[in-house]
Amino acid sequence: MSNTASQSLTPRCAEKLIGSRLHLLPLQDYLNHSLASRLDYERFRQTLLPHTDVLSDQADETWVALRSDKPAAHISLWYERTPPLHEEKIGCIGHYAATDPDSGTAILRHAAGILAGRGCDLAVGPMDGSTWRRYRFVIDSNSLPAFLMEPRNPDAYPDHFRKNGFQTLATYKSSIMKVQAAFNKNDADTIDGISIRTIDTNAFLEELKLLYEISRLAFKGNFLYSDISEHEFIRMYSRCRELIQPELVFIAECEGLPVGYLFAMPDPILSSRSSKTLVIKTLARLPGAEFKGLGLKLVHACHSRALLLGFDQVIHALYKEDNISSSFSCGNDDFAPVDFRRYALFSKRLGGT
Repeated sequence: MSNTASQSLTPRCAEKLIGSRLHLLPLQDYLNHSLASRLDYERFRQTLLPHTDVLSDQADETWVALRSDKPAAHISLWYERTPPLHEEKIGCIGHYAATDPDSGTAILRHAAGILAGRGCDLAVGPMDGSTWRRYRFVIDSNSLPAFLMEPRNPDAYPDHFRKNGFQTLATYKSSIMKVQAAFNKNDADTIDGISIRTIDTNAFLEELKLLYEISRLAFKGNFLYSDISEHEFIRMYSRCRELIQPELVFIAECEGLPVGYLFAMPDPILSSRSSKTLVIKTLARLPGAEFKGLGLKLVHACHSRALLLGFDQVIHALYKEDNISSSFSCGNDDFAPVDFRRYALFSKRLGGT
């Protein structure tokens, strides 16, 4: 690093030299250093973190590894309001990007040290603070292009984590299948007293508030779940408002009260003149035995509507491999799904850091 840049480091940061080529610096210190730093960071972010909103995700700390005054790796940490895991305190590692394995190692080791110092038992990543935001790496894939809102990463990133002591914590997958007019119809018909309607885009804000309340209750017991504010939920779903096809967002009601929903969207990336693809993004129902089978009923409604609208294939996206949601992608014998992508979330025990 140049003499001018080195002189601007605080004593805390000056200790974070890695060899003679890499410096670690809090992101804000780097951005405050010069206009050139801000421009270099923006180029780095647009290239390696193009879909990441670093400021809005409210990390407790964000760091960059610098080589010749330019960003070579990037990481954010959350340790104050993280989800519980087996009564252990976890720290989340997210916003990860690295131009090479060495800079990745430097910043991952640094992150583990910070989280251990904050009393965390386990580092979990990649996770941008919450499962509501971006998390997981793609670890296995066929040739199908990335679908709408699918997480993406360079092929080398999982090995960056593995080579620094991280092990697989959970796995997920996405599957694609032909649209079925009678998707699990017999099972879907086992629940009574439920009416299903589509979203009212003329009351979009009010509808999102309903979906938020369902989500909080439906996902509360999910793996690594943590609450987000209603404001952030609405902001997240409002981003895709222009892509929403109202006929494909279903809200289930019981005695006039919302009890579940399915949020699906057309995929402009995988659709073509000869084929139309739909992505089931979110499926949720209230807990309770009285609502058992509601998920299948919603998926059946989605398949039936998709067929009427001319869709011929549907992606059941990003579900945990040992989760009940995997049963929603089983299909019928003649319409077997194809698993085309697998993802992993990693963890590292911090006791020996």
